[in-house]
Amino acid sequence: MKQFWLGVIAGVALSAPAAVMAADAAPAAAAPAEEVKLVPPAVVEAMGKLVEQGVQVASPSLQKGDDFEPYAVLQLKDGSLQYVGYQKPNPPPENSPPAMEIFKRITLTVLDATRKNPDIVAAATFAATSSTTSDGKTMVPMIRAEVDHRDGTPLLVLIPFQRDKDGKPVFGTTPSMPGTNFLFFREQAAATAATSAPAPAAPAAAPAAAPAKKAKK
Repeated sequence: MKQFWLGVIAGVALSAPAAVMAADAAPAAAAPAEEVKLVPPAVVEAMGKLVEQGVQVASPSLQKGDDFEPYAVLQLKDGSLQYVGYQKPNPPPENSPPAMEIFKRITLTVLDATRKNPDIVAAATFAATSSTTSDGKTMVPMIRAEVDHRDGTPLLVLIPFQRDKDGKPVFGTTPSMPGTNFLFFREQAAATAATSAPAPAAPAAAPAAAPAKKAKK
């Protein structure tokens, strides 16, 4: 996997597009039905494989704790991968930026890269998150993967994990859901660019709600 590092840039982020309508506000006229864009199965499969491959980057850090520094993985037409990480400037600052600030910078860098390089076909950003179970008693560590494809639409995948007897992370499975973090420059991405952070993870059913299995390498 090729690697290149993200230096310090202005902190700008992409926000989740939020179209909020009051529950009691009735539209003056019926809005035309929005055309549903179906993503080809092959594209969905490619996005899933990119997430599986990208998750492995966090595995070494997860053997030490539940946290890791945000990063991204890009996939090119020839199937090769490029890693986008954060590199501290030289000389390094006294305090490193918070993880969310690094995530914002990486997201903006990925958006710029996909706009300039037509050979990039898919991209995914990764960050550590967690959520409590529905009863509020157990905290479930997760990897938050936001993935986008040039021929698809953004998807969000929350990947819970546990540890085996040796302390190695064992990843569970979770279905993908519609995402809001555009990683390819589209009109929607330009219209919704802002500085807000991604929404927090939804409550998890339970640490072992899904059969735990190791992500494919």
